[in-house]
Amino acid sequence: MSQRALRFVVILCAFLTALAAGCSSQPAAPDTSKAQPPAAAQPAQQAAATQPAQAAAPQPAAATKAPEAANASASGGKTFTFSFTANDPTTMDPAIANESQANQIVLATYEPLVAYKPGTTDIVPKLATEWKISDDGKTYTFKLRPGVKFSSGEPLNAQAVKFSFDRLNSIGKGPAFVLAGIYDRLDVVDDMTVNVVLKTPVGHFLSMLPKVFIVNPKFVQDHATPDDKWAEKYLYDHVNGTGPFDIEKWDHNQQVVFVKKKDYWDTANAAKVDRAVFRVIPDQSTARLLLEKGDLDFWGSGIPLDAVAQLKTNPNVKVSEDPAITALYIQVSQVKPPLDNPKVREAISYAFDYKGFIDGVYLGHAEQSQGVMAKSAPFHDNNLPVRQKDLAKAKQLLAEAGYPNGGFDLEYVAVQGDPPEKGAGLVLQEGLKELGINLKVVEQTWPTMVGRMQTNDKNQLMHLYGYYRFPPYADADAYFFGPFHTSQQIKGYNGTFYGNAETDALMDKGRTTTDPAEREKIYKQLQQRLLDDTAALFIANPTSIVAFRNNVNGYKYTPGWNQTLNLADISVNK
Repeated sequence: MSQRALRFVVILCAFLTALAAGCSSQPAAPDTSKAQPPAAAQPAQQAAATQPAQAAAPQPAAATKAPEAANASASGGKTFTFSFTANDPTTMDPAIANESQANQIVLATYEPLVAYKPGTTDIVPKLATEWKISDDGKTYTFKLRPGVKFSSGEPLNAQAVKFSFDRLNSIGKGPAFVLAGIYDRLDVVDDMTVNVVLKTPVGHFLSMLPKVFIVNPKFVQDHATPDDKWAEKYLYDHVNGTGPFDIEKWDHNQQVVFVKKKDYWDTANAAKVDRAVFRVIPDQSTARLLLEKGDLDFWGSGIPLDAVAQLKTNPNVKVSEDPAITALYIQVSQVKPPLDNPKVREAISYAFDYKGFIDGVYLGHAEQSQGVMAKSAPFHDNNLPVRQKDLAKAKQLLAEAGYPNGGFDLEYVAVQGDPPEKGAGLVLQEGLKELGINLKVVEQTWPTMVGRMQTNDKNQLMHLYGYYRFPPYADADAYFFGPFHTSQQIKGYNGTFYGNAETDALMDKGRTTTDPAEREKIYKQLQQRLLDDTAALFIANPTSIVAFRNNVNGYKYTPGWNQTLNLADISVNK
């Protein structure tokens, strides 16, 4: 990339990044309409135009109080104030919550059978103390933790777990992707033992289970109605879980107030603050001002990249930057001429200035991708070749493909208002110009792009387009099936029409094999295959950036829960 062009990209993207409040690190709410199998889960960043379903819930203007919080009075004590996004949470119902604001509420008030160990992708016990898997890989037996109670005093038991799984599967929204297409039934073995029975073995089932939270059956049944048998409208703004916090109130578009649960079952990991205030702050300059003044303890997303260095100079503020499992690709059509020629696709991959993109657009707050998976994801191949810009190699490939002087036009589409996606297009445009190829960079809304993915009309298909992958669970499968399995063409997000019987078979085997060693072999083979096929240009893994006051302790970035924190771990020295 020429110095002039690089300066242009830096200036443009820094401005757009500040204007858009850090789109690169802030995924919008994913669609929580009728759940699809996990393969087709919609990437969070690119679902911005689709508002999450709210179970036909009312939108009260006044504060909403949850009576269950009465046992957790928080008069006095320490308060932690934090903000993650500029939007109001969509729900408090754990069977519907599927975006970061709602997830934050659910994570603090409800609990799953197994959880991600904070700061890792490891699966550890939560409401289940142990589990075993049947020889055929289809039955998971969980032993439940004794002595656990919901906020209103009812005990955790096998019936509550069965009720929760059946409710989630029946509602079929948001986190129901965990069960979609694979859940057969849940059998109660005894009061503290359950068998989760699947229709087929699923190698990543445990990695998805942290998304399934256990609700209080009595609480739901007491508030069900003939036209709302799962009490979705009531659970929209009322909680009754086993987690370390309850909700005192929800002032819509302003704040959610958490209070510590006094009789939480896990005394060693009980909340360390008495109150937590989850603020909705639409203006990011306001969030920064509040943080620097000390009126906000933690700023969790939307931090403009050009503000990070300045924040690091503030002696009262800490900045934490962690590798994330998010990936940004330039998806490459496999069927739209001239990209149906594999040599042309490969040539394009050598025209992209990967280092220039990381330094100029992300200002260094990302790492060049090493294949389709983020480096911190399970089963990533650390020996995979990493492509660099090589115009001589690109020209050679174009000549072999019959285009020695380029001489054709391509289109690149970025999600409207996303600086890194547009920046990627500008960087590629500059490289292709040196090969005699004209790249038109355009921005379109996400629904428009989806329409152009899900069509048989080659004239409507995109040559190239920006695509974030926000894995909904921390497993290799989350990178492959949705964007690259042929079953996801037309109806899903395989808008490049990549794949064949061989790649499909590998992905299917990776999903149904339960032996970790075998799965690792499969996914390493797939990583190499997608690179060899130029299924996409794998360009960046953005980091997760948060800023907090220096008297805040306990934060650990957990890859499986983007833009959230483990509220019970947080302590404030005041």
